Amino acid sequence: MEVSRPESARLLSIDQRLFKPGMFLVQQGEGDLQTIVHRARDTWIHRTPVQRNAEGKLYLERVRWPRIHLKPFDDMDALVTALEAMNLTRIA
Repeated sequence: MEVSRPESARLLSIDQRLFKPGMFLVQQGEGDLQTIVHRARDTWIHRTPVQRNAEGKLYLERVRWPRIHLKPFDDMDALVTALEAMNLTRIA
């Protein structure tokens, strides 16, 4: 499903869009491949691929996020909710 975004949001680089630590976005890749892109406390941009287990549930391999590391989620909404519960802020 295509989600329309303001033209200005599409023109900004990821570095510009994630301008402060704790901000993240979900980047759509080819097919159903998605990546969580976030700005960490060290101010670097990190990319974490969203994985799918044998049961079809989504999970992340990110040791620095122990509350969600390898935890299965039913869908992307549940994963995003867990990230927001860790005080991360999703941007469009």
